[in-house]
Amino acid sequence: MTNLNPSFMKIIMRMLPFLLVSGFLLVSCAGNQASTVADNTKTEKKKKGKDFSSYSDLASILRRYAYAGVEVTGTGENASVRIRGMNSLMGDTRPLYVIDGAIVGRDYRQANAAINPADVASVRIVKDLAQLAKYGEQGRNGVIIIKTRSHLSK
Repeated sequence: MTNLNPSFMKIIMRMLPFLLVSGFLLVSCAGNQASTVADNTKTEKKKKGKDFSSYSDLASILRRYAYAGVEVTGTGENASVRIRGMNSLMGDTRPLYVIDGAIVGRDYRQANAAINPADVASVRIVKDLAQLAKYGEQGRNGVIIIKTRSHLSK
């Protein structure tokens, strides 16, 4: 058995707590990929080949495909969407809407007016904290990512 340099051992002992915490976070985050997809393209994993053209609004699409953890109340412009498990101390529980990579905001009416349901290629619900991090404070209540056919064809 060889003798280890004492200064090397000190460095290892100082780094050990950091390595343990980093490893724990990596393992705990890796298994928590909470997102749901409905898709008309070949890129996403679930509910492929859906035709959204028969729906009149975004709420109809979200309600029909029963996204896990998504609560839709009301109809048309008066609909309200909430992602279960996402709570806010500020009292605002509305998710963030992202259409073709552009942040639309938390207003359902604005998001609904910005899309034509017939042009929707995929809808993805993001609830995982690691995935929400890129949206910062705006994504605290979950994110609904919508991709349109016209955007995919570019």
